[in-house]
Amino acid sequence: TTEYTRTFTDICSRTDNKRNRRIHNWTRYPKRVNVKRSVSACTNTQSSCEPYPWAVKPSRINLIDNILSSRTLTISLVEKITHLRIQCGATRSFAILRWENQEIRLQFPPANYKLLSRSELQEFITQVQFSVEESLPAPFTVRRVGIGMPGILNDEHRNVVKSTLQNSFPNLENVWVGSDVQVAFKCLQEIPDEKHVKTLIIAGTGSVCCANSPAQDPTDVAGLAKIGGNGHILGDRGSGYAIGLAAIRASYRQLEYTAKTVIQTWTQTKDEVATAVVQNAIQDLTQDFTQLVKKLSLQDGTRVLLGFTGSLLTKSPEYAAALSEKIRAGLPNVDIEILKDTVKGALMYTREETQQLEEISEESILRKKILPVLTSLSVTEMRNQGSKDLDKMLVLEGIELMLKEEKKIHVEIRKEAGKIAQLALKIAKAFKNGGRLIYVGAGSSGRLGILDAAECPPTFKAPHHWVQGIIAGGSAAVFRAVEGAEDSTVGGALSIRARGVNEKDVVLGIAASGRTPFVWGALSEAINAKAFTAFLTFNPNLEIKLPLNIVMTFNVGPEVLTGSTRLKCGTATKIILNMLTTLSMVKYGKVLENLMVDLNASNEKLRERAVRIVLAILNAEEPRVTAEEAKAALEENEFDIKTAVQNLRGPDYEDEYQHSKYFTNTNGI
Repeated sequence: TTEYTRTFTDICSRTDNKRNRRIHNWTRYPKRVNVKRSVSACTNTQSSCEPYPWAVKPSRINLIDNILSSRTLTISLVEKITHLRIQCGATRSFAILRWENQEIRLQFPPANYKLLSRSELQEFITQVQFSVEESLPAPFTVRRVGIGMPGILNDEHRNVVKSTLQNSFPNLENVWVGSDVQVAFKCLQEIPDEKHVKTLIIAGTGSVCCANSPAQDPTDVAGLAKIGGNGHILGDRGSGYAIGLAAIRASYRQLEYTAKTVIQTWTQTKDEVATAVVQNAIQDLTQDFTQLVKKLSLQDGTRVLLGFTGSLLTKSPEYAAALSEKIRAGLPNVDIEILKDTVKGALMYTREETQQLEEISEESILRKKILPVLTSLSVTEMRNQGSKDLDKMLVLEGIELMLKEEKKIHVEIRKEAGKIAQLALKIAKAFKNGGRLIYVGAGSSGRLGILDAAECPPTFKAPHHWVQGIIAGGSAAVFRAVEGAEDSTVGGALSIRARGVNEKDVVLGIAASGRTPFVWGALSEAINAKAFTAFLTFNPNLEIKLPLNIVMTFNVGPEVLTGSTRLKCGTATKIILNMLTTLSMVKYGKVLENLMVDLNASNEKLRERAVRIVLAILNAEEPRVTAEEAKAALEENEFDIKTAVQNLRGPDYEDEYQHSKYFTNTNGI
């Protein structure tokens, strides 16, 4: 049963040896209570101030005794920086408040982003704010906050929580918002210089098994490999809720069988019913985790780092030990660590982002350093003389005008064909060497990058991480404008750091006007990471400051609708991005003649195309196989065209047709 009522005691005020204590009962979302508060020096050497009574587990942490037990507490008139990190859960939430070398722990009601309305979220944060203000001695003020909350899956969720925190804590300099899973992953120790994958079993009120590979975007919580975590109705197997429900059902059955009025329910008493319930829960969690590891398709020798968190695993050593033994019996390459204090993961994130912000410097300084200089008005902002009467034109006249303007696109693209070819070859080499192509843009430019990235896996059966798109404002900006997101150079730089960009990668910035701060922040950080950098723009009136590897400038003229770069600039961007990924995949070896031999045949239309491709390859000179044989070979090989062709070709195929050269990874490189 979840307790919603908490008893908090205010810090004691001292006047000589007298102590005044005020106690308040807090409901789940209490209204703010005005509490008179004074902090004074403890000058009596024979006694010390008492700890905050609401602090969790005082034996594990030095509380306010260590803060106010010295003979004289000197308080500076200058405001001090304070860290607050919060870990939310389904039953309760915890926070650590740290200033200088002191810290205390606070406890709050449960919080799950999916289950809170905006007003309830605000009430939860307000409760945190009130408790922090009552706990923190003057003149300290909260400047850095990290929060891990279940249900946070994307940038839209993060932005809502971030703005709520900023409203409640107006002096914040740094805010990190993520999921409880991200916080737990952060606490899991890595194995230096060894292949490994991070995994988690979270078993508290609910349960989930999840994994995060090194190549994955760490902010992509929705993309985690996971089993479970679907709530108590669909079944969080092995969770506290599942065990409690199973125990109630088993106990009721036992009551009906035996008519006893007292039933032992804890495994410590060796009760058969309770033992069976717990063993079944352990078996369920083991099965889920084993299936999760199978989904990862790990290479031989890869170590699996498994973190245990959640109250069932951190507060019940017997349960954790039994689960560890069961998992290791089937997966001997698993290293298990019990994460007792995942709330500290939020501090790790805030520390990292603080360091990043300090290294990257202030927004205004970075802008002056990296943004290109406009030599004259951007072409994208000029008026098109041919469309001044657009509002008076007939629709057919408007169509003719737009088609006429579009003709300029191909002329301009041809002028930069050499640079496009150079970049396509570089991308193909990056794929070969384990690198990625990462598009960065804002608005239409960012959406087009994401679109091209999304189309590569089904077209070429390319791994999802090969081509990635970053858009200012995050995933929410794909569907609607996120105001001001593109104006942050620091945001662009942090997005590149979040992807772990390195010297193997290619980063292509896309900005029609040429001066999008988010894009230039990303390119600046990519250069620092020694990645290959390229830039695509439709404004020739620029003086670029950064040492980019390739700059592609296309002057397609002013837009028919002034400033609407989703028109000609958008069309040209789509064409160029298609060229880059298509030709790089061709040169990688994913195309034979003009056939997609690495097609991902995920639907009926594509399966029929796969059959036609096999027939086109094998029957090029003379009929060798029928459509039925081609389809059967494909079905036998899970519609892998290359394998099907190799199985059907016969022993003389390579000598006679010499098609094997197309099935290598070095074609044209």
